[in-house]
Amino acid sequence: MDIRKCLFLLFYLIFPLFSFAATLKDDAYELEITYRREQKEEEPRKLHLKLNASGLQPIRLFYSKDKIHKEDASQFIQVRIQDVRSLTFVGSETNQPLLETVIVSDQGAILMGYIETENSLISASVNSLGLFKSIEQVLFVTDEEEDKEDSTNYCLEYAKEYVWKGIQESDFVRYHVSELRPMKATEDPEDQKTRLEPYEYEMIYKVVKVNEGSLTQDSVDIEITTPETVEPLRKTLSWKEYPSFKVKKVLPMKKTTSEFVTVRDLAQRKSITTQTFELEVEDETGETLVLSLDPSLFPLVYLNGINASVRVRNQKDEVMQAVVETSRFKFDQGKEELAHLTPAQQEVLATQVMTYSSDFFTTLKDNKLTKETIDQFIAMDELFIALDGFPQSFEAERTLENIIEEMEQTIDQRFNTLENDLSLCLEQLANMDHDLAVLNGELARDPNSTEAKKKIAQLTFLRRDWVSKYEMLERLKAADRERLKQEQRRLYTEGFNREQQSRRNVLAYEVTRFFQDEIASGVTWDQVMQASQFTLLSPTHALISFLNSSVKIHLKLHTSQWKICAIVDSRPN
Repeated sequence: MDIRKCLFLLFYLIFPLFSFAATLKDDAYELEITYRREQKEEEPRKLHLKLNASGLQPIRLFYSKDKIHKEDASQFIQVRIQDVRSLTFVGSETNQPLLETVIVSDQGAILMGYIETENSLISASVNSLGLFKSIEQVLFVTDEEEDKEDSTNYCLEYAKEYVWKGIQESDFVRYHVSELRPMKATEDPEDQKTRLEPYEYEMIYKVVKVNEGSLTQDSVDIEITTPETVEPLRKTLSWKEYPSFKVKKVLPMKKTTSEFVTVRDLAQRKSITTQTFELEVEDETGETLVLSLDPSLFPLVYLNGINASVRVRNQKDEVMQAVVETSRFKFDQGKEELAHLTPAQQEVLATQVMTYSSDFFTTLKDNKLTKETIDQFIAMDELFIALDGFPQSFEAERTLENIIEEMEQTIDQRFNTLENDLSLCLEQLANMDHDLAVLNGELARDPNSTEAKKKIAQLTFLRRDWVSKYEMLERLKAADRERLKQEQRRLYTEGFNREQQSRRNVLAYEVTRFFQDEIASGVTWDQVMQASQFTLLSPTHALISFLNSSVKIHLKLHTSQWKICAIVDSRPN
């Protein structure tokens, strides 16, 4: 081993945590290593090294961390090290097999995915130097004149395989926008002063045409609608476009749960945990902005080739754009699983769905969807409804197990603090008795004292409450804790079941009435069933749609029985 490789290994042993920058010149990288000897060190240290370009190897950036097939080229994008401007880890769990990573290419493509923790960007002979679990960030400051292009169109490959994979017409996203707009400071027409006022509205992006495979472009046509739109604004978004701004810094953020996001088309999920990170960028005017990106949701905002949930901040104003709902998931693992089934297996599932549909509509036709039969057709524990006149969800906020657990915790807390509570009651009663004795003395001296009479009445009323509380605590002290829990479990279970039956009764009635109202005059139930279209989404999910109707019924396979998990109107509104 030559002395240079020995130095590399020595530096890795001495400096286990580091980030580094590099400059490509004459087929060599100049490395500026920023490291910490220990995690607790506040100020990083720096070290300069040079590394021949042949000692670096391509990076495999996986699109998903679920069910990774390491050698399946469709699961990752391979980025040549010569095309990387920066690599930042936005996930901090280095003990996991995959790390969330953002790569910015020389030409400006922004790619987010997952890198194998134990992999390296250094060639095998010295790979311990560059294990990703030991790196915070890698910066490649290349010569802009000699190396500013990418060897492949990463924007196109990344967009088609990750961000826009499986895009379809009518896919949409609706999001809330809050921005500051200039308004006249006064009503005086001669006064030209303005002030910034908050203005809020909702915007819809809807895909109207997919141009994938076009000889001239790979793109989608979208319509943008706002409350102020007379006619939808139509734009073509190209997958090949690179950003028009310069990325100055990637600012990692923790994983966040977007509770406000409603997935409409696969409506059984009402919130999505997503990885979000921020970019500090410089636009064409030289102004610094901050973009908040979340590439795992279909398109929240499309900005010069980037899909992102955008939060733009500058010194002048602030624009917030928050997703309200999106019509689909970006990664539908179920479709991949469905593709691995044989035609015969898919045919069995399709037959089951059609049989279920026939039974369901026959039940509606005969008006036999009741609280006794509804569980045969509907997954009550996860049902989601997005139709006019329905609440958003019929899913119970808390399960019976949650309710009983909270009840038992409350009982335990009461028993654990029982002695202190009894002492407090006795102390309060003693104080009140003392105060009442003083007030009664005052009243004896002055029988006409209105103030004394008022205070005696108030204290007497409060004393009755404290006596009742003390008696309740005495009864609790005499009770058996476990026997009390058992009795409360019975009462809570009976109450919960009554509520569930009431929900079933209401839902059976509402679903029956909805479908009866949806059927046009003169159309029979048999004709409705004949007009139904069935689509398998995965081995456990299916979709029933209808001609000339935007209503869709989502089914989920529970053990061997299909059930409705969502009823939605697919039109954005």
